[in-house]
Amino acid sequence: MSERGGSVLRREAAIVPWDELTEEQKQAGRQTHRLLVAMAESDEKVDEPRPAFLPRLDRARRSRVLLIDGGRGSGKTALLVTVLEHWRRPFVDDRDGGRDGKPPADTRPDGVDGLDDCRRRIVPIGLLDLHPLAQSTNLLMHVVGRFGRVVEALEDRGDKEAEPPAWHLASEATVRSRKRWKALIRAVAAAWDDGADERRARMDLEAYTVELEEAERQRLDLVTAFTDFIETLVAEFAKRQGPAAKGPPLFLLAVDDADMNPSRSVELLDMLRMLWHPRVAFLLTGDSELFEQTLSEHFLGEMRKPLRGQVMLEREIAVIAGKRRATALASDVYEKVIPAGHRCAVPRIPPALRLSYARVDLADALGAVHAEEEPGPTLASYFQRTPQLLEALPDRLRGQIDLADIGRLVLSDPDAPPARAASRVVEAIWRHALSMTSAQIEGIHDQTVHTDAATGALRVSLGQSVAGIWASDLRTVARTPEQPVGPQVVLSAVDRLEGVTGSGDYLPRELTAALMLAADVAADQTHGGWNTRDTSQNGYEGLFAKSLYQAVGTATSLRFAWPVPQGFSVPFYAAFSSRWKRKLLSMSKRKASWEATEREIDELARHFLHLVVYLWGESRTLRIEAKAPGWYDIARLVVDLGARGTVAWRSWAFMRAGLLAAPEYGLPASSANKWLKELRAAAGPRWGTFKEGLIDERRRRVEATGELRVDRICRDIDETFQGHDWRFVVEADESGLALARQENPEGL
Repeated sequence: MSERGGSVLRREAAIVPWDELTEEQKQAGRQTHRLLVAMAESDEKVDEPRPAFLPRLDRARRSRVLLIDGGRGSGKTALLVTVLEHWRRPFVDDRDGGRDGKPPADTRPDGVDGLDDCRRRIVPIGLLDLHPLAQSTNLLMHVVGRFGRVVEALEDRGDKEAEPPAWHLASEATVRSRKRWKALIRAVAAAWDDGADERRARMDLEAYTVELEEAERQRLDLVTAFTDFIETLVAEFAKRQGPAAKGPPLFLLAVDDADMNPSRSVELLDMLRMLWHPRVAFLLTGDSELFEQTLSEHFLGEMRKPLRGQVMLEREIAVIAGKRRATALASDVYEKVIPAGHRCAVPRIPPALRLSYARVDLADALGAVHAEEEPGPTLASYFQRTPQLLEALPDRLRGQIDLADIGRLVLSDPDAPPARAASRVVEAIWRHALSMTSAQIEGIHDQTVHTDAATGALRVSLGQSVAGIWASDLRTVARTPEQPVGPQVVLSAVDRLEGVTGSGDYLPRELTAALMLAADVAADQTHGGWNTRDTSQNGYEGLFAKSLYQAVGTATSLRFAWPVPQGFSVPFYAAFSSRWKRKLLSMSKRKASWEATEREIDELARHFLHLVVYLWGESRTLRIEAKAPGWYDIARLVVDLGARGTVAWRSWAFMRAGLLAAPEYGLPASSANKWLKELRAAAGPRWGTFKEGLIDERRRRVEATGELRVDRICRDIDETFQGHDWRFVVEADESGLALARQENPEGL
């Protein structure tokens, strides 16, 4: 990589020393080398020449086509050129350490037997790239033309002064190669002549008949011509090599991006079946899924051609020439050309390895980018503390390299706003995740996560495209001891969230992870945030903390969730979930589950409320500390939110935050009373508004449990927990509150 003036030059596929390949590349490389060695050491032969009217039947015929199999950017091409370099090296004049004056890269694979015996036997003769090939190019001529270069090399004796004049006949050996080559070229030209019909109009019948007869004879002789040519070429090349080669050569022709030109891919696969010889191997790179999809679409089109112009229903066409039949045929044909055992897969990088993948190490690149300013969190830290976010990172080598380069590039502008570097990286991750899925979701596009031009902070704009989230992996981290009388608090961490679209479908995992990352980072930026529609789905509160209360006269426990804002957007809950989980795990002392003390419940309740206020769009100057502020500070933050927040935030501040002081929510009496006292003091003249909201919300929640005796349940709870001041401060009227003050002037 080269950097100058704030630019990073993109690295393309090149020869890589074996020990620098990824483990997935090494596994595919070892399989490729083993198969090539087996082909080189094979003693298979073609059928002996017979009278022309008899078919040529081989006694043993095994595939000679290999595929380095993987998606775009998985490192296939880098592995391909590394494999080719290993077998090419013996034929390269490296007396001076290589043409560039440097020692050649050590491309020798480990764990593969027979490599030394096959040196100078496996002969790479060319590397074709199918992707940029023009439609007018004669593909068969393009492929067999690479063998013509071997003929030219055999004719070149290296002694220019000893060469005979052009009018002299060449040596007998050279004549045989050239003669077979010319016969093959004539057969190829005849097989691909598309201008015969045009010439027919300008030729008399007899001349056209002679030409047509000759062309058909050449087409019939194409396979024979190729076989005879390779037989001759193998014999001559082996003779030129001498005993050092330890056997006949295996000519290896590589084709890169064999799946990237769909109009020629089917043609290529057909051609590879035809050009079979035990001393010729083809090494392709491509994606099996794309190959089979291309074949399926090709066969579907061919099967439906005879039905054009017919008046038929679609279901009738599907019976005769349906997608299922075309897919089955494509699978069968593909298996014949490239057997499953010949597909050397370079798999996707699993999520757990994406942050610290070999040769890239995104942890290092992203560890240098802070969400905003130092010493704030780095981008790498978000992935380390929330493993689900790893699913948003690129799953292929090229994407990993590109992201690492972006991470380095964004740090090169010292005058940019502090948040811009992290925002640019997260924006790139979002767009890559969007490209990884084929799902088309209304309202989801590359600007869903974007960088604000003025502030450089992240903005998330979801609209109505994502309706909610679903916790598919929830575990209990802590709980309070069971009591004969009293609620038990259960604290939970969400290990996996699933985004749910407006139509009720799950959002692709990589998009959910990328949205969670964007929400997390935006929450830590001063001007970051989200412009989203609040979700209509409920039930999020129970994901984080709840109390189980056995009311008098009820058969089952009543569940009361600690209150988070209701109906808020997905980014809010994603950011809340990751931070709440982080707090629980920091207090767990590495235990899978633990029993929370009254002191710990007090701290967690303060942290819970503080976290909601922190995620409020107007409170970005707050920072989540290791220990939450005291009840005094929490109360003033909540009251301030109730005065300045939007309607949804004010609803939480007035009607929900104070509910934690009610006895059924499980706080120790001392904590609940302290919270209620500080909230009432901070509210001042507005306490009446808070009080009305808390009374209404408490009853609504009791009713939501399925109980019909709402007022009776509330009275029973208050009478059972006489140490709580809720019944005096909230439920009692002014006369009852005055009486309570006389009885307990310190507490109230």
